[in-house]
Amino acid sequence: MERGHDRIERRTICTAEADDTLFPSALHDFRLRRDVGDVDGAWTSKEIVSGITRMPTSLAGPTQFNH
Repeated sequence: MERGHDRIERRTICTAEADDTLFPSALHDFRLRRDVGDVDGAWTSKEIVSGITRMPTSLAGPTQFNH
């Protein structure tokens, strides 16, 4: 969780090896969720981003996707 600019932001990410049925060249898929709230604890928005990549396993971890 990060605090700043009178808000709180929480990010979660899930990564997995991709099933090559739909995207033959894909190696990994990911889902990034961002929740933003007021400092009083009320969550005000949610954003979910999904994606696929051909990045190798050494570069396809949560830290790299969070950048």
